[in-house]
Amino acid sequence: MDNYLDVNKSVVISSPAGSGKTEKLARRYIALLESGVEVERILAITFTERASAEMKQRILKILKEEDSALFRLLLEKMSLMRVSTIHSFCGTLLRRFSFEAATAPNYRIEDEIDALINWEAVLYEIIMEAGKGGDSHEMLLQTLGEKGFRGLEHLKTAINKLFAKRPSSLEAEIPAHSADISLEDELIKWPGAGESIENYISLFKNDAFNKLVSAEKLFLTDSRMPRKRTPSSLKNIRNYQDWAIKMSLYWRERNIEEHMKRGERIMAVFSKCLARYSDHRQADRGVAVRHRRQEGRGDNPDNIPCRR
Repeated sequence: MDNYLDVNKSVVISSPAGSGKTEKLARRYIALLESGVEVERILAITFTERASAEMKQRILKILKEEDSALFRLLLEKMSLMRVSTIHSFCGTLLRRFSFEAATAPNYRIEDEIDALINWEAVLYEIIMEAGKGGDSHEMLLQTLGEKGFRGLEHLKTAINKLFAKRPSSLEAEIPAHSADISLEDELIKWPGAGESIENYISLFKNDAFNKLVSAEKLFLTDSRMPRKRTPSSLKNIRNYQDWAIKMSLYWRERNIEEHMKRGERIMAVFSKCLARYSDHRQADRGVAVRHRRQEGRGDNPDNIPCRR
């Protein structure tokens, strides 16, 4: 069927990879040229640079083999051939209308490698400032200290993942959560617990999460389930099984609360780094950063619409 060559109709081609979509789209592009449409009036949009290059090569190859006159004409107007990625085409529009868009006319797209290098430099600056007692000193050091010797690597991994997922990561919010106060009061007053466990009351202080984690073997099994058998050292705790179940519930609540706090601290560090990164980019005579999601809409190079 050659219906796709009718340039007076809109056409949608949907089929699996390797079924010949690129060939058909290339021939539709050629059909537009043969109908008298100027090359500069045809726009073919792709999702990747690879697909753009493949489309151009396919068009030129077909013309060279089947229509030498049109092939020579197209070679003369190669600079006017608009087969490009979405971001490349939009970049052309921004440069042409830079005044209306309030952007630098000579801005450039920063590739992913340069973006990561600059991001690493900004993260290093923020950490060094915190080491000197600068802004967010305590917050950053607390975040680093949560994972011991691996704290720095853990923080960098989390921050880098947020950077790679932007702008989606900027829209994320940490949900509010707080432990059940009534459950905490009940556990503090539980008969026999204070006498059986040293510094029992201190487990329920706001800054005692690490102590609670250290004491979890008193009420949790290795599989993190409430204990059913009473340890010999805790036989004075009344209704031990009920106490273990409620301690596990409280432990879970505090775990969630602590992770929320950690998430807030990491997001605060990320926001500070991103603000510094943006300042650096703006100072560099207009550098636009291409987000990964702009190119990541599919690896299939055949998803290419042609428009007249």
